[in-house]
Amino acid sequence: MNKVRSYFDPRFIGILFLGIASGLPFALTASTLNVMLFEHGTSKIVIGLFVYASTFYSFKFIWSPIIDHLKLPFLYNLMGRRRSWILVSQILLIIFISLLGSSNPKDNLYWTFGLALSVSFLSATQDIVIDAFRIEILKKNEQGLGAFLATFGYRVGTLITGAGALFLAEYYDWSLVYGICALMIFPGIITVFLLKEPEYSK
Repeated sequence: MNKVRSYFDPRFIGILFLGIASGLPFALTASTLNVMLFEHGTSKIVIGLFVYASTFYSFKFIWSPIIDHLKLPFLYNLMGRRRSWILVSQILLIIFISLLGSSNPKDNLYWTFGLALSVSFLSATQDIVIDAFRIEILKKNEQGLGAFLATFGYRVGTLITGAGALFLAEYYDWSLVYGICALMIFPGIITVFLLKEPEYSK
C-alpha cells in the first residue's frame, strides 16, 4: 500500500513530468530531425553528419561540475541552484527548438546545424540538473522508484517528439510541429515552480 501511495507523492509526480521534459528534445535532434532534413532535400551524407549534433549527451560530464557549483544571478536567491538551472535550460530549449523547426537547411545548413547543436547542449544540461535534483529530493530508499519514473518519463518524451511529431508532420509544416513539441516543455516548467528546492543544493 505504501508503494502505491508513493506514486501520488508530489515529488514522484514531479519527477515523472521532469523526465518527460528531459526526453522531449532528444528525437528533435535525431530521428525526427533526420526526416525533416530529408523532406527539405538534404543529401543523405549531410544527414548522416547531423548525428554529431547529439554528441553533447556523451560529454555532459565535462561541464556538469560547473553546473553543480555555479549560482545563477538573481534566480539563485529566488529559486535555488537546481530549480533555477532547470528553468533557464527549459526556457532556452523552448526558444531554440522553435528556431530549429523554423530553420531551412536549404537556405542555411550551418544555421540549422548550429541550432541542432544548441538544442543538444541545452538538453544535456537539463539532464544534468534534473538528475541531480531527483537524487537530492529523494531519500535513499526512494531512489529506485525515482529512477524508474524518470526513465519512464524520458521514454514517453522521446515517443512524443519521435512518433508523435512524425504523425503531426503528415498534416502540418515542420515549423508548427517543432513549435508544438517545444510548448510541451511547459508542464516541466510548472513542475519546477511547484516542487521545493532540495536542501543539499541551497
